[in-house]
Amino acid sequence: RPPRGGPPTGAAVPPPRARPHTNPPHPGGGAPRGAPPPPPSSPHHIVERDGHTVREATAEEMRSSFVNCSKGETRRMSLPQEAPPLPWEEMEFLGWRDPRAQEHAYLVTDSEEGLVGIALRLSSGGRGGGFFRTMACSLCLTVHPSGGVRLFNAPKRGAAGRKGDSVGLYVCEDLACPLYVRGLRTSPLIQPAETITREERVERLRDNLARFVAGFLVS
Repeated sequence: RPPRGGPPTGAAVPPPRARPHTNPPHPGGGAPRGAPPPPPSSPHHIVERDGHTVREATAEEMRSSFVNCSKGETRRMSLPQEAPPLPWEEMEFLGWRDPRAQEHAYLVTDSEEGLVGIALRLSSGGRGGGFFRTMACSLCLTVHPSGGVRLFNAPKRGAAGRKGDSVGLYVCEDLACPLYVRGLRTSPLIQPAETITREERVERLRDNLARFVAGFLVS
């Protein structure tokens, strides 16, 4: 058990500053003469993404980031194998389905408000028609055959969510939008021709995601 006032369990801790070898200790105690000031402490590992400072996340930080589910549910949820930590420099969000309850899905993103987690529930409406019925993801706009885009419902936060109110989102069934926009994963269907660049597709995903997440940041 960490001492009171220490960093949370699992948080990244700055490495200890090496003891200087040249300057003797100050006679009155304290830091040696000429020693540089210690760096500011931070519970996060800071990285750069497209010129923006972002942070990697620990499992504890991810669980505490969810805004629309109970603490009990966050303790029970299964985190993805690649966490922690998470390389945010090449992903707009991390999305996954709970392997123990496939109707439960989760999305975590690093927003201007900090880490924001949103719990999703797979709609019971079914997978739709045959293979040639196509649908586009509302976040990354990737076109998939039937079953490749699913309707997930996100309970609203607070009293509205407890009453059953939710927001629907048609999104890639595997929640891998950051991979699709970068060409790291592909749909079996030929995609509509676009004149925008890969960077513009990434930016479009970020804008669509930000609009969705913004609805959960208002109490």
